[in-house]
Amino acid sequence: MNDIIDSLRSDKSAMIVHMANSEDITRCQKELVGMKMPALPIGFIDFLRVANGFVWDGVYFYSTDEVVNEEENFTLSDIITANEIFQENREMPDKFLLGFSDEDIFTYDIKQGKYEILDFTSCEQMKEFETFKDLFCDVVGERLDVSDT
Repeated sequence: MNDIIDSLRSDKSAMIVHMANSEDITRCQKELVGMKMPALPIGFIDFLRVANGFVWDGVYFYSTDEVVNEEENFTLSDIITANEIFQENREMPDKFLLGFSDEDIFTYDIKQGKYEILDFTSCEQMKEFETFKDLFCDVVGERLDVSDT
């Protein structure tokens, strides 16, 4: 995962947000708990410590804070807001939204402790992963034509 992110840092079409620090993660966790939402999954926290938000080639992973790119007139929602909207629209209390692409939704199944790719329209599970790193490498690596990095 780190190699993929590092390789994309020089790609002008990639938006890779600075790494989250302990304060960012702690604040986000407290907000989630205060809103009676699940805590961030450990594997996603590891990702946030490398990139606190990621957008590239139609793949979006949320950050601890809203990210605004004024030059591109683009806003990446924070993970809390994204999950509030996700639950209002999808009513899937066992799923924690991590990101999405044009065709897929990337979630963490709270009961199963697994990361998933769901179909954007039907929300049917397409793939399941033990770790966030595996999910990220599958989604982004496929677009780079790279395997397990």
